[in-house]
Amino acid sequence: MPIKMSKYVDIKSGINNIRTATEKELIARIFTTSASLTDDVVECENLEDVADIFATSSDEYKIASKYFSFINKYARSPRKISFAKDVSAGRYASVTGTVKLVQDTDYSPIHTISDGKTLSVTINGVKKDVTVTIASSSYQSLDAICGAVATAINSAFSTATIGVTCSYSQTNDVFSFTSNTKADEEMFLSGDVADLIKVSESFSPDIVSGVSTDSYSRTFDLSYQANNNFATFVFLGLTDSTNIATLAGYVAQNYPSEFMMVVPVTSSNYTTIQSAVANINGVSLELCGTLEDTGKFNFVMPMAITATTDYNKENGTVNYMYMQDNNMAVVVDDDTSATTYDNAKVNYYGRTQQAGQKLAFYQNGVLQGKYQDQNIYVNEIWLKDALSTKFLNYMLLTSNWYANKSGQAIGQGLVVDIIDRAKLNGTITTEKEISEADKVYIHNVTADENAWRQIYELGYYLITSISKETINNQETYQFNYTLLYSKGDSIKKVEGQNILI
Repeated sequence: MPIKMSKYVDIKSGINNIRTATEKELIARIFTTSASLTDDVVECENLEDVADIFATSSDEYKIASKYFSFINKYARSPRKISFAKDVSAGRYASVTGTVKLVQDTDYSPIHTISDGKTLSVTINGVKKDVTVTIASSSYQSLDAICGAVATAINSAFSTATIGVTCSYSQTNDVFSFTSNTKADEEMFLSGDVADLIKVSESFSPDIVSGVSTDSYSRTFDLSYQANNNFATFVFLGLTDSTNIATLAGYVAQNYPSEFMMVVPVTSSNYTTIQSAVANINGVSLELCGTLEDTGKFNFVMPMAITATTDYNKENGTVNYMYMQDNNMAVVVDDDTSATTYDNAKVNYYGRTQQAGQKLAFYQNGVLQGKYQDQNIYVNEIWLKDALSTKFLNYMLLTSNWYANKSGQAIGQGLVVDIIDRAKLNGTITTEKEISEADKVYIHNVTADENAWRQIYELGYYLITSISKETINNQETYQFNYTLLYSKGDSIKKVEGQNILI
């Protein structure tokens, strides 16, 4: 045999299996207490997906219907909506079978529990092995078997303040175990008994983690940890001004420029809620009616606009004001009301007329806090996420990002890549007038007298550096950048003067 070629040339083949991050979709998230939603977070790509979870008569379905039916000026409609479980009132941990019992096949083996069978129970990380025995006079009753299993579990955990209730559904032919306490815990069952009644992991039961009675802020955190693929959110049924302000403040502080909180208000409660959130960034108050035909779901409008904004398109950013949707109900139809709500920075679907033609559209696309416009705020949400994704993917794909001048140049190039997209889609604009106050601020940040001119001409000014920081008792090199940019403001009013000579 000839000498193997690998002695001289040895080439190996491989497939790139590195997983990279994707930019998040700017979709809506609806927090609901509906019992129809069993998962913590679900994403639906169309109205049919929503109907698989919620009844068509439900508020969730009606919200999704209005959301998916919105068409923007580029003929785009939302492609996805997400729902999250509102567990602010707490939740019991539970394990429920998904495989139905068949009487002739499955009942007889269950009856053998009367001979004594083992069951392993894990609650909140604590595992106990128990033996379940049922008196022969009762073993024909599935309810009695259920009670015996629960008794065995509770006896094993007698030193803890955990109680478990077992129930058997004759309608669905499944067993379900539920904790008696709303606590941060999970429950798992295994062993002979769990196999017989089909609640062991072998049968893929529905396992719901418990949550202690807590706050809306923690509910938001749990949702974020499960899936952070959203840009706008609303809590259905949340009307208490204190709770709204607490949640809004928490999100603004812990997730700055990541999410826009949509808050439905009515003519009777908007003043109280507005006063509570007036200084909190990213809060959009939406004037709604109390019934569906009077605008109960008008708050969907800015969420749908956000979901249809295409940041990969030239001039893809949008002015939320003047957007139209026939599915929205007019809630403001006179100057007095319009002035009142404008002063409070409450958005509404309003109607005017031109030459006798009634025209209705969304107004004014504003936010509470220091950010004036919804579009500017959402643009920043996109920009921040795009930059984060760009940096993360580079670090995942490159073997080493060196902490030297070359590495600094690479980091600067990564930022500029996103800046170019931002200039294309309109997040960053050029040749916009810069006020004297802004010129002073720019100089204070950059120490460059000509920085404002660059921002005027190019749309941005970028400062980068590499520093060595001590993080968690470790010396860590980090790339730092400061980006000042000219935001893409929108014209919302025309005022002219006609002079006849």
